[in-house]
Amino acid sequence: MAISAFVKVEDVQLHAKTLDLSSSGLSVLMFRSLPPGTSCEIELRWMSNRHSEFIQARATVLHASLAAEGGFRVGMRFDHMDQESRAMLSMISV
Repeated sequence: MAISAFVKVEDVQLHAKTLDLSSSGLSVLMFRSLPPGTSCEIELRWMSNRHSEFIQARATVLHASLAAEGGFRVGMRFDHMDQESRAMLSMISV
């Protein structure tokens, strides 16, 4: 399932695509690298049965590297997620 990710750092929102997703964090493909330790807000969006679904969380960048697909692979750890988003996360897989 393709999941779009929107990464907000300060006042800048960046578009990304999920590569890996788990209960503890995610890895995204994006066209800008972020340094380890960067705090950000994440929103994941996808369509499910003709309805738009989303998850919101706060996360910290753990690592970033050049991606074979072009751009950067950025790994992040979830720091906070509300119960509704955590329940939604447990029902999806990438």
